[in-house]
Amino acid sequence: TIDKAKCIGCGSCLPVCPVGAIRQPLLNPERLDADLRALLPSREVAPEPRILLLVADGGPPVDEPNGLPCLPLPSIGAVSPWLLLRAFTLGADGIAILPCRPGCRHRCDQTRWEQTLRLARELLTRFGIEVERLGVVPRETPEHQPGLKAFSEQIALLGPHRLRAGGGLKTKEALSLASLLQGLAALAPLGGGVHEVMGQ
Repeated sequence: TIDKAKCIGCGSCLPVCPVGAIRQPLLNPERLDADLRALLPSREVAPEPRILLLVADGGPPVDEPNGLPCLPLPSIGAVSPWLLLRAFTLGADGIAILPCRPGCRHRCDQTRWEQTLRLARELLTRFGIEVERLGVVPRETPEHQPGLKAFSEQIALLGPHRLRAGGGLKTKEALSLASLLQGLAALAPLGGGVHEVMGQ
């Protein structure tokens, strides 16, 4: 249950609820899946490489730096392993994350965020995907251009990855991390130890 008097809309509770019982209209899996599909159109109309920018600052949406499609999130706590993996299956070649600004009003739990990042990178490893495709870009300059430019160049060198075919999964088969992994198993067989990773 959520204490609505204390809720500040950060979205951190959604990824950690073990049964997916918490819903937030702008962050529910169906909405996020539709947003990702809109931001990651077919290869015929999108430039290469396709890099998704997740902006977690609790502020208004930002303009698209360097033309990168941008998904604004209320806080870093709203980033989940499912969101990251789903973006890769829908055709993202790389994902750059701009974390919350210093003094974020949501008081994000840095330890929990680091655990999310570790799990996402471990899952990518099990699928044979380079963890360098998932980057955290520090907010060191007003437009973050140096970090984003270096990340984009790195992704261009890596080329395509094996999860692109996962975009063919039906939406209902991909709205939770467990169902997404099950659906991907036939398309891109998991490496050893994924069940142990999920168990953690």
